[in-house]
Amino acid sequence: MRIESAIDELSYKIEMDPVQLRLKNLALDKNPDSGLPWSTNYIHECIEKGASIIDWTQRKTQPAQVKEGDWSVGYGMAVGMWNAGRGNASAGIEMRKDGSITVQTAMTDIGTGTGTGMYNIAHEVTGIPKSKIKIELGNSTLPPAPSQGGSNGLSSVSGAVVAVCNALKLKLAEYAATINEKYKGPRLRIYYFRKRAFLIKQAIVNLFPTNRSGVKTS
Repeated sequence: MRIESAIDELSYKIEMDPVQLRLKNLALDKNPDSGLPWSTNYIHECIEKGASIIDWTQRKTQPAQVKEGDWSVGYGMAVGMWNAGRGNASAGIEMRKDGSITVQTAMTDIGTGTGTGMYNIAHEVTGIPKSKIKIELGNSTLPPAPSQGGSNGLSSVSGAVVAVCNALKLKLAEYAATINEKYKGPRLRIYYFRKRAFLIKQAIVNLFPTNRSGVKTS
């Protein structure tokens, strides 16, 4: 934030709005460090939206113009960023006779919502009701994944969750094909994607032999 404070000081020296100074100097096309084009870049819209919400143009334009007792108060702005990394990760999924699933990974959740994100992804990909989805985390016996933190947890494990959910759907579709021939051959994948919830309901009753508790995919 020292850089941002210096930019603020510069803006007052040259008598330019701090917001406009930043908007005029944004690297909108390429990452200035790598030279690579951005995949997305909404910092311009973010700054303008924030300024609009707090009525930036109505503020006192010079610092220390508003007092509350012994305190000087006012508006300020700064721009910051944080990397979003991605590493290798794996996940597993287990379905039981009642149609419930448990999604598993060794990654922990330190309170940033990794488990909730996995839960929502599994629901979205499989179509299985959220009441029938459980998440199992943080055990070294589970499919390996990197540590959780540094803005790379969910971005790493989310792809693994999607992969195992799709693998489960395909396995269910294959079971359905043994029950109903219309799911066989080229039409299998069409039904697999378009009628995922129906396939699960259709196949679940016949999925498991009586001596088996579930099917695991990892």
